[in-house]
Amino acid sequence: MPVTLTIVDHPAKSWEAVEVKTDNEFLEKACPAQHDAAQEILESSFSQSFLKENHVSASPNGFIWSAYMAYNQHHHLTIRPEDVWLAIISQFGFFIKKNSEKFRHLLVSHEGQKSLKVIDGSGRRSFGELVQWMAQMIFNDIKDPKLLAWVIPSFSTTTSVDHAVASVLLMGAMQQYYRFTFTLLCGIPSVTLAGEISDWEGILSRIDHLYQFGDEPSRFADMLRPILRYMILSFTDPTNAEVIRFWNTIVNEVPRGSGPQTSISGWMSAFCFWDEEGRVNLPQSWNVILDGVAYPSIPTDAVPAGSAVIPVTVETSNCEETLKCTLVAGSVGIQAFSPEVQQEDISRSLTSIESPLTAVQPVSGWWIFRNKG
Repeated sequence: MPVTLTIVDHPAKSWEAVEVKTDNEFLEKACPAQHDAAQEILESSFSQSFLKENHVSASPNGFIWSAYMAYNQHHHLTIRPEDVWLAIISQFGFFIKKNSEKFRHLLVSHEGQKSLKVIDGSGRRSFGELVQWMAQMIFNDIKDPKLLAWVIPSFSTTTSVDHAVASVLLMGAMQQYYRFTFTLLCGIPSVTLAGEISDWEGILSRIDHLYQFGDEPSRFADMLRPILRYMILSFTDPTNAEVIRFWNTIVNEVPRGSGPQTSISGWMSAFCFWDEEGRVNLPQSWNVILDGVAYPSIPTDAVPAGSAVIPVTVETSNCEETLKCTLVAGSVGIQAFSPEVQQEDISRSLTSIESPLTAVQPVSGWWIFRNKG
């Protein structure tokens, strides 16, 4: 069962950020650089009905910024196991992409980039399904086939969209090894942790795999371990003073010197360990300590995107036309809803009920678009 912890006793405020109405507007506001490169969106996980029935705001990193906004603007916060795991995989992907040659001998047996092609014989499959097939092809080719079960989430709250997002994040991490082609023949008032305690225990056990990739991933794993321990403790002892203190140190905005610049402090900075180029974010200071592990202050303009961007080729029937396309997937939005809605309805329409939207949660999804030119 999900667990809700009361962190402070002040009332929650309504969410005021503008909602997006279309998948094109969503891409434009969440990933402006990718939108500028797009000629047309071929498909996305954000259906018109989903955006009509839910109040969703775009964000370059829905996981980081939903927590930031909840803390500073007093909204209830819901976090799913997938939000945490996909944030970990997104960060790890930046590291692998930067250090691809260093780990080539551990991951693949070939030099350069190998071509992988997914063929949809029916012509009726969604790209959400096709990217999962591509992930399976990657795992059939790499040296460690167990990596598939490690990367793809399988928690009690996992959806098909989560599977697709994880698959694209994997493709992003491995894009130095492969070329991908798809052929189509025809301050928070409260925090709710979704899922079961076993889901969160599963994430804790999964991070052990990071240690085999050297110093930087080991330091990343060391920062994640206390966070997962306190999340698990939130299920078993939600009123524990240390648990409440943990959630009160999730994120905060602090000034940087005498200018207008600000930084994010708190343990959420662990999910900003690498920048988008796979370089370790150098801390300005260390503001929070959990179980002897220090968490840095990170400039707000250094918060990395929560998504991956992968060039792909789409071939139409009998290769009559070849389209240069781009896949984008990750934590790209923030969904606002009423906390009175039953927890099991969170993945469905939360804003169809006329009540104050005082709770938020990260939103993950994907787009595939045809490139301009």
